[in-house]
Amino acid sequence: MAEKFGFLIVGEVRRVLYFWHFVGNKFLTLLSNMFTNLNLTDMESGFKVFKRDLLQRFRFQENHFRFEPEVTGKVAKLGASINEVAVSYGGRTYAPGKSELARRLQRPPLHFQIQSHLSA
Repeated sequence: MAEKFGFLIVGEVRRVLYFWHFVGNKFLTLLSNMFTNLNLTDMESGFKVFKRDLLQRFRFQENHFRFEPEVTGKVAKLGASINEVAVSYGGRTYAPGKSELARRLQRPPLHFQIQSHLSA
């Protein structure tokens, strides 16, 4: 079974994402693809499914959104087969928690991309 990564699709009614969040997400995905030699549509989707035995091979350091580049880099380095599966998504505003997450995540996402992929 290949590992499953979710990616965002358009086709149903949805809340429009903030422009700079969209641009930032595309940039982080591009950076991840450059480090991993993958062609993911949305590395930061938050939806990933793995076989337990694959995940048990790794020792993870990060949590929250920092986990995304770390797990992507480690799975890519292992050479596991990855399939993308369409998921629908309604973007959050700052009210439900984006601002709280931003305060909790002290290092910027770009730093995590580079650090996670170089250490994977």
